[in-house]
Amino acid sequence: RDKDSSTGFAESEGLTQNGDRDETLDFGFVRPSVSVGDYVWLDVNEDGKQDDTDRPIAGVTLTLTGPDG
Repeated sequence: RDKDSSTGFAESEGLTQNGDRDETLDFGFVRPSVSVGDYVWLDVNEDGKQDDTDRPIAGVTLTLTGPDG
């Protein structure tokens, strides 16, 4: 049972350790899409969106590293 693309959620299914087997379950991985933009601001109200009250921050350097740092 795949993730519902319209909601981003999947069904829950309970299994126990006593040999339950349900081969209809699909635990597929859905890679999230992300991007890095070119604008940094102070999110004053911490809502994750740029609002009129959020001011830009100049001179920010962003360093992206791999999983090992």
